[in-house]
Amino acid sequence: SLERINDDVLRELCELLRPMRQLRPFSTTSKRIREVCKPILFRRSLVDTPINLCTWEDFVPRQIRPYVQNLIFDGYRMFLVPTEPRPLIQPPPLAGVIAQLPNLTRITIKHNRAGVPLPVLIAMLSLPQLRVFDVEGTVQDDNGESWSPQAFTFAAAPLTRYRQALSHQKLDRPRTGDKDIIAALARKSTFQRSLVTLIIPNEAAPLSELFANSWPRLRHLSFQGGAFYPEQFGPLIHLLDKMPELDELELNVARRQDQPSLTLQVCPSGWMGPFPSSQLRHLTVAYPDPGDPLYSHLPTSLRHIALRCWPRHYIFGDSADHVSLSELGWQSPILPASRMLQLLSRCRCPELQELDVEFMHDYRGIELLRHIGKAFPKLTTLMLHHYYQGRAPDVSEREVGEALSGLKSLQVLYFYLEMRRLSPTYMSQALGVRQLRLRQDTAITLARALAPSVKVICLLQRYGTENKWRSYRVLRPTGDDPDVHVHHDTSCHDEFGVR
Repeated sequence: SLERINDDVLRELCELLRPMRQLRPFSTTSKRIREVCKPILFRRSLVDTPINLCTWEDFVPRQIRPYVQNLIFDGYRMFLVPTEPRPLIQPPPLAGVIAQLPNLTRITIKHNRAGVPLPVLIAMLSLPQLRVFDVEGTVQDDNGESWSPQAFTFAAAPLTRYRQALSHQKLDRPRTGDKDIIAALARKSTFQRSLVTLIIPNEAAPLSELFANSWPRLRHLSFQGGAFYPEQFGPLIHLLDKMPELDELELNVARRQDQPSLTLQVCPSGWMGPFPSSQLRHLTVAYPDPGDPLYSHLPTSLRHIALRCWPRHYIFGDSADHVSLSELGWQSPILPASRMLQLLSRCRCPELQELDVEFMHDYRGIELLRHIGKAFPKLTTLMLHHYYQGRAPDVSEREVGEALSGLKSLQVLYFYLEMRRLSPTYMSQALGVRQLRLRQDTAITLARALAPSVKVICLLQRYGTENKWRSYRVLRPTGDDPDVHVHHDTSCHDEFGVR
């Protein structure tokens, strides 16, 4: 019987049942099993009622507080202070309740546009056991008051991960307080010594504090959003000098229409290397500068490179998004194929396994694809966003496949070829059926020209504002059927990690 199983085995069983949503019914089996289940059953607690409408029990019931490890707030205006008192509801003193969660190590705030009251925010970031702070939206509340420097004298938690994510919509840009709170943390030695992952909007990046301090444990640095100007503090490579353990670097920096330079330069002219971290494995740069010395001195440890637009170039062609991006003053100065070829010709990355490039077709478009096929022989995943401008003739899928046929280790190809017959942003049902047939024909043509190692071809499928990769499994010739076939197969998402 279950009563004879020791607690360690029961806990393993609980972990297996949790993803299958069977843990709660299992916990009602007996009192002993209920006690074993509690730490797993309640370690993740979701609060989706606005705090001003919460009672103590709506928030985190007292009896489960010892077990909560991940506290999740999910709502548009979770922390909004009511304009009128509600005598029948006594909201919990949130800062005090958070302090009563002894095992809380992670706080997640989702879909939040109203910010977080400063006392609550400081209570969160002061928890000595907190390790992860993850927020979608702004952290400065809606009252419009500026935060005084005296407010940030708290003792910071030794966070390993600080993430703030915003969309590219104008409504979701950072406020002054977003930068203030990150800057306050960046000035604290505890934060400097403990931080492993920093993912923040560019506009909220406290560049002065980041440049002025060392980050000995930082492994993942990600800037994403509007234009920022590190030049006043020095070249970006000088910031990276302070991060010797860096494993992943993402510079998704939008370009403003009023910026003198259309590309992002990481290293100054004449920089001779080497790259500060000898173990960098992932590099993403939006609007890279082909003349940047960085690309002549990349570490051989690199396994993934993305040279792209941010947001993706096709987003600027969508009517709704284009209005929002224009209001932000953003543009998409995508590199032509000839300049992307110039850049990639300087990269010496023989062990590269994944490459993501976004470019505008020109007279060297096919030459660029052939270079990729020769320069990176160990690629297993390739993502191509291939655009056209003006009256440039369409390149055929067969030409693309033949140009890439030198990639003998390639397994997954993501392919967006902006062709007149394949690139509507909205499709009626009848047109959609025709487009799906065209995509299947495209996948077959590519599969026949590519190396036999290719197992999956993913084509971008765009319906309105939705952009999804449609995956086709490649079926190679057998004794009974000498031809190459493809079929749409969603199981590729799990088998090959298709996005």
